[in-house]
Amino acid sequence: MIRTLLVDDEPIVRKGLLHIMPWERHGMTVVADVGSGEKALEWLTREKIDLLVTDLTMPGMSGFDLIQEVQVKFPSVGAAILTCHQEFHYVQEALRMGALDYIVKTELDEEKLDRLFGRIAERVREKQVREAEAAPQPAPGGRDGVLFVGLAADCSLNELYAVPWITERMPYRVADANPSWFVDSAGGGKWPADARSLLPADRWVIVFLHHLAMKDRLRELLPIYVRKHVFYLADLKEGAPALHDSLRDVMLHEDHAGGTDWRSAWESFEWTCEDHAWRELIERIQKQRPEPADLCEVMYRTMRSWQGIKRFGDAARYLESARALRTWSDWKRWLDGLRRGLSRAIEEAGVGQDNAVRILKSIHQVQQRLREGVTQEEAAAAIHFSRGYFSDCFKRTVGSTFNEFMRELRIDWAKMWLVGTELSIGEISQRCGFADEPYFRKLFRDETGYSPKDYRRLPAVSAEFELAYLGRKLQGQM
Repeated sequence: MIRTLLVDDEPIVRKGLLHIMPWERHGMTVVADVGSGEKALEWLTREKIDLLVTDLTMPGMSGFDLIQEVQVKFPSVGAAILTCHQEFHYVQEALRMGALDYIVKTELDEEKLDRLFGRIAERVREKQVREAEAAPQPAPGGRDGVLFVGLAADCSLNELYAVPWITERMPYRVADANPSWFVDSAGGGKWPADARSLLPADRWVIVFLHHLAMKDRLRELLPIYVRKHVFYLADLKEGAPALHDSLRDVMLHEDHAGGTDWRSAWESFEWTCEDHAWRELIERIQKQRPEPADLCEVMYRTMRSWQGIKRFGDAARYLESARALRTWSDWKRWLDGLRRGLSRAIEEAGVGQDNAVRILKSIHQVQQRLREGVTQEEAAAAIHFSRGYFSDCFKRTVGSTFNEFMRELRIDWAKMWLVGTELSIGEISQRCGFADEPYFRKLFRDETGYSPKDYRRLPAVSAEFELAYLGRKLQGQM
């Protein structure tokens, strides 16, 4: 049977669908029906589900968000969507995201429903066959195991020994840089309950890994899994429940890893205003799973340059809060809040979304070319604006003139390089786009009240991006 999970925020709709739709006739059994995406994710962590059938427009977590989460955390689960006649523009987007098919809630024609459910069942089985054929064949003695990932630098093996059966199975450390340990051959249904009750959820992520048959690659894959994949799977807001994952699926992802078009989606900056572009960006990131440190550094660098957008009054607060983010779910929520705030600021500016997005692109470009000392004329030409029109749009969007913004941006970068590097003041001056070092020294003093030399001697303020996720800090100079 195809184990199915039904999701719709309206109880009466769920009740009607359960009784009207030909589930059993096409080999489907509805394991549960729930009223929200959050509850659906809870069921998916507890039960084996083959097919998710979800409404798209729900309060809280939408069907789009739910499908994206499922694609990352439960890639073997197929998805079909529930819709109304007037929602076909949503249907097209969901199908582009990988949904198998759509079900019109008001469809009562028995023959049409039979064809539809037959088609969905066939696609679910085809998906299962494709995944089975693509997976490496397990060697004899395939097994399961449990991965314990510490969330603080002081997480230790002694804490794990609070779980009695760990001492019997000789855990080994996955990587020296991470407080994470692997225990082979879990076995027994008591593991999740025992582990969760004995280990603090704010200090440990527990992952039950299945399909560990490829013994020769296990020690190679586990450090990659800890460094990269747990970042995308764990959601600490939900209390760090025990996760279930297949190392076989991870192997498939790593063997076919590649693609950096998430960067082009990011640098379009259309996601700041357009919901469809936002969903496309999130989908690309979740499918490609770039190195967490690379991804977070790109996001942090961009936000750093947006501090100078006066209309975006929350920029400094958002920037500071980024230092506490530890998983992709954290970053995604943070980024969504950021874009909503920025979108409101853009609307208040009254320059139109297209012009505002071009200004954001311009800010990104001048930051990338900081050493060159880009002029306003060059910045305007790069986004195909006249100098006058660029000046007007820039000031209305940002809240300051281009020259004022660039001065603040250069001084901000100078501060970071002074604190975070041992570069000479002359080199920092050049990197910030100042050809005249004495002028740089004077401007820096005027803006900060300190000479560059004295500023460097101040009590250290971190100039580094820190991803404090796995009990360590992945750092990159800003």
